[in-house]
Amino acid sequence: MPLNRPISKILNEPRRDWTPKPPADEDEITELQQVAPFELPAEYVELLRYCEGGWGELDTPPLLFQIDSVAESVERNEIWRKEGQYTDYWVIGGNGGLETIGFDLRSGPPWPLAMIDCIAGDDSARRIAADMADFVEKIGLAVDRPTA
Repeated sequence: MPLNRPISKILNEPRRDWTPKPPADEDEITELQQVAPFELPAEYVELLRYCEGGWGELDTPPLLFQIDSVAESVERNEIWRKEGQYTDYWVIGGNGGLETIGFDLRSGPPWPLAMIDCIAGDDSARRIAADMADFVEKIGLAVDRPTA
């Protein structure tokens, strides 16, 4: 389901913990669109136009999200494809540790997002959002934890 408001408004809500970096420039976005093996979701492109990089809480495992810059995304995906790793995914970031987050290219569009443990490999992939719009709604929010 598409977003009903701009990503900048969503991620600037006071209840969100999100630290954006400056936006990607249009040349970088065009390069990414040319090298990606699928049509990038409009919400992902909008997110890059808002912030090329950033970090904060995530209301789904792995609980933190650090979005890759365009250059990082292109380089990481290129290396992994050459090595034959994660060829069914297009990684856009991670949690700053061992988990990566990317589009699951085995189904879609819309492309669901999955979390992959880099040590366990492709078999560890777990769907964390139905599509990019669903994922954006989780950025900057902490998982609701029961209170005692």
